[in-house]
Amino acid sequence: MNNNLRSVRALSFIIIVAVLLGMISGCAPGKAEEEYIPLIEVPSDAPTLVVDVNSRDHEIIHGSAGFLYGISNEGVPDVNTLTPLKPKVLATKGALGTEHPYGDALDVAEEFFLAGGEQVQMYCSNYYGVFGVTAKAHDYGVVLKNIIAPAVAEWKDGMRGKYPDIDSRIVYIPINEGTPVNGVPDFNDAWKIYYDSIKASDPNASIAGPNDSSYRGHNGMASFLQFCTENDCMPNVVTWHELAVSSLSNMDKHIADYRSICAELGIEEKQVVINEYADFCDCGVPGRLVNWIARLEENRVYGCLPFWHQANNLNDLAADSNQGNGAWWVYKWYGDMSGETLELSALNTGKEGFYGIASIDDGKKSISVLCGGTDGEAAVRLEGLDKTEAFKNADRVRVTVEASNFTGYHGAQYEPDTVLDGVFPVTNGKVDILLSDVKFSTAYRLTVTNTDEDISAPAIGIFRAVYETENAVLKGSLITDEQSSPVEYPPYYCSGGKRIGGIDEDGDGIVYNIDVPMDGLYRLEFIYGNGVGSTRNNSATHNPKNITQSLIIDGDKSELFLPNTLFYSMEGDAVRYADLTAGRHTVAIMYSGDEGGFHDALYVSYAGAYKDGVPEYCRSFEAENADFNSFGSALRAEVVSEYKGFTGSGYVTGLSSSQVDEGGGIRFTVDVENSGLYHLGFRYRSDSDGSIRVFSDNTNKSFDSLLTEVSLSVSKSWTNAWTTVFLRKGINIIDIDADTDISLDSMTVTKSSLDLTTTIEAETADGSFSTAESGDTVYVKEMNAEGEYLEFSCNADAEGLYKLTIFHSNNDLCGTHTYNIKIVDRDAVIEVNGEPAGHYFIPNTFSDDTFLEKTVTVKLKAGENKIRIYNDDRCHVLWGGSQSTPGTNVLENFTPNFDRFVITPAVVEAEPDKVQYRINAVSTSGGYVTASKNRAAAGENVTLKLYPEGSIKKLLVNSKDIAASLETKDYNVYSTDITIDGDTDVFAVFEPAEEIRLAFIGTNEDDTIVYDGKGYKPVGGQSVHKRRFQR
Repeated sequence: MNNNLRSVRALSFIIIVAVLLGMISGCAPGKAEEEYIPLIEVPSDAPTLVVDVNSRDHEIIHGSAGFLYGISNEGVPDVNTLTPLKPKVLATKGALGTEHPYGDALDVAEEFFLAGGEQVQMYCSNYYGVFGVTAKAHDYGVVLKNIIAPAVAEWKDGMRGKYPDIDSRIVYIPINEGTPVNGVPDFNDAWKIYYDSIKASDPNASIAGPNDSSYRGHNGMASFLQFCTENDCMPNVVTWHELAVSSLSNMDKHIADYRSICAELGIEEKQVVINEYADFCDCGVPGRLVNWIARLEENRVYGCLPFWHQANNLNDLAADSNQGNGAWWVYKWYGDMSGETLELSALNTGKEGFYGIASIDDGKKSISVLCGGTDGEAAVRLEGLDKTEAFKNADRVRVTVEASNFTGYHGAQYEPDTVLDGVFPVTNGKVDILLSDVKFSTAYRLTVTNTDEDISAPAIGIFRAVYETENAVLKGSLITDEQSSPVEYPPYYCSGGKRIGGIDEDGDGIVYNIDVPMDGLYRLEFIYGNGVGSTRNNSATHNPKNITQSLIIDGDKSELFLPNTLFYSMEGDAVRYADLTAGRHTVAIMYSGDEGGFHDALYVSYAGAYKDGVPEYCRSFEAENADFNSFGSALRAEVVSEYKGFTGSGYVTGLSSSQVDEGGGIRFTVDVENSGLYHLGFRYRSDSDGSIRVFSDNTNKSFDSLLTEVSLSVSKSWTNAWTTVFLRKGINIIDIDADTDISLDSMTVTKSSLDLTTTIEAETADGSFSTAESGDTVYVKEMNAEGEYLEFSCNADAEGLYKLTIFHSNNDLCGTHTYNIKIVDRDAVIEVNGEPAGHYFIPNTFSDDTFLEKTVTVKLKAGENKIRIYNDDRCHVLWGGSQSTPGTNVLENFTPNFDRFVITPAVVEAEPDKVQYRINAVSTSGGYVTASKNRAAAGENVTLKLYPEGSIKKLLVNSKDIAASLETKDYNVYSTDITIDGDTDVFAVFEPAEEIRLAFIGTNEDDTIVYDGKGYKPVGGQSVHKRRFQR
């Protein structure tokens, strides 16, 4: 039955009926100038970014993608975390430094250059053991002249063949935040001593300064530059720091002031690098970091995120060695921006509030806007669209909005959520996009492309709710920690400004009362911190522990495992999945024997069909939205839309003349939650036979990692070609080109059911080592460099490349610091059949009980292979010392702990044995739609369920309206069955609820009510006399 597809929401009752305005269904093209009427009305007081699409500023430079101590060792974090960000500057420990046990410039520079980095700055005063150096200026000058500069000059000579411009790539910073300047009258005298000392041993050296902790003001900067002019010691790069929130307002003035001084003095402006930017609590926070990115980019300067916390995680962007957190995606989006930046202005917001950056790429015919930094409602207005070549004569555009949330510092975010997607009218060159329920900590990306689809209300994203822990039911004597006044220094960001801890004895716990709108599988993401056993300033007592608490969902009890995060306020996330019916549920975290841990928030989001398991990875990447490589001499691929039947806003041509190994092709970044084999499907059409070449894990400077070639046949219509490859957990970079002229529409990536792995438990290997236990896990303990090793055999079906996934742990520290955590990465050598196969640094995992994975590539012969792993004592790290002396303690070398090894072929020539088609169900606001299966084979039936808040206008299945087939028994849930014959797009269009106020509400035993002879049930979490009811 159809029953008019009507559902009424009743609120309380005073004989008032408010019928909400419906959507505007279209806009006539070619109208003369008239009053601008947006698809969705933007409140006049909403913070709004106005983007002038016709006013271009400069070719985007990605200058904000820089890092201070972001890399601890070669490969830590993995170069895959760097490459998509298009990094520019790395500031790090100077050569031969001893202040930190990681980050020596000469050790990490080449990896940074491979990722596309342009400059490595050396904090030379890190030669001494402790920050705030007090050495005499003349003594430090001798060190620079006789020890540091000769070593750097020799290293540069060895690199000059690869990098002819190496002298400008390696930059000395002799003074950091005013030290050392002892024993001389003032800063300028010290600067002259250091400048001359460096130049004496490295005449072609590039030198940066003054490198103050903040901008020194007009008089201070003018005095310094005047001195440098008169004494022939002008820095090649001008640096200072902007580390307070107030810098968001003042940075523009500081940069303008420096430039005005250069004009006044008649001297050349030098490159400006703000090599430490962002407040302590802004790091790792997506919404806030957008603002910092924008301030640097619009001033056309470079900058580096600050080293407030730990090395090895890209300054709080990397959740693990090859995984990004929510903040990483902001910099990935920034790296994706191409073309020219656009001028924008902000309404109803200050410089420390809602802000962003925008760019237009004429070749890709797209606009990208990044924004964030406020709570509530915000808007983006595009103006001047009709005056651009890319959108000339467009009367509508497609707008897609994605959100990247705060996931803690150690919480991975694999794919940002799409929160809005629709076709908007263009009126007089303008488009308004209203963002509802935005969160300060969340960043948003808007992508604008051409389309000829009908204008309609936009689809909204999946259901997602945030429950702040301080608003939950708290049981026992718990502790409240506030970001503004933390229990322990230093402060770290937390959602809502508070976190709750002290679950230390029976009865202690936190109870969340949650409400979900539909039956489904839900992802429960607990944002937490665990610093149990961590004494980060005392390596002798440092023994971090993981903890377990009870997780009770509607009375069903299980364990919630909380790995150590190194510090209680340096948060990560713990993820669980639960099948929940529509309505209210309780989620409790209770004491179960382990003390400690703090909880910040619970994120609840719809994850898939009810009782159909956790969905396997399946995603389609539109070719026109890929990163168009332009690193070398190759031509750039093009977006066209001549052949119909494509998906998205077009397809890509020109891949045969835009070759990857010449710096061309297109690039996809594929982020998966589990290592394993994945099917890659390429949707294409071609007038001739040929092949697609697939490259894996190239960088921005190396383009030779050819993985496989996929054969193509002539096809005058869209068809698919398949291959199967190994993808590692986290970030994978896939480059594509072709040897014939093809049209490429998309690449689909799906998890394979093939199991071709070989697993070796480390403790079963041969060799010389000792073992330990962690719960039920037996592992090989750290092996020293004095003859300890392990060796195991594995059989390969064929000669070729294989992926060796290493499960490892390590909790080591070295030295102390007020806020920098001096964790130590360990290293190992791998031999295959007696031949060297690589030397690898393997990242710290915070606890010996936390085993994470690192994947490396090995070449195996057919048949039996011997793999040996050991430490060869090649690393020489000195530590200790003082503010006036370098460290002389020698760090002892070990491998990490090893749990197991998993070996998988890198490539398998296999297609999916049974294609499982994706079912993408989305809706407008005003309700939800679900499918009974996450994926289905051709011929399978799938039930669609709709949960309207008002009425149902349309139910589109691959653009066909089947709303007339919907049935309902209770006016709350409507359903219909469909048969799958390919990828299926479901779009439910709802109309707003009719709101009534009822004089009196009587409830039945099942919490339903009867009014006017019709049945209603409650929706929402309010008390019975205030909550909403739905028939």
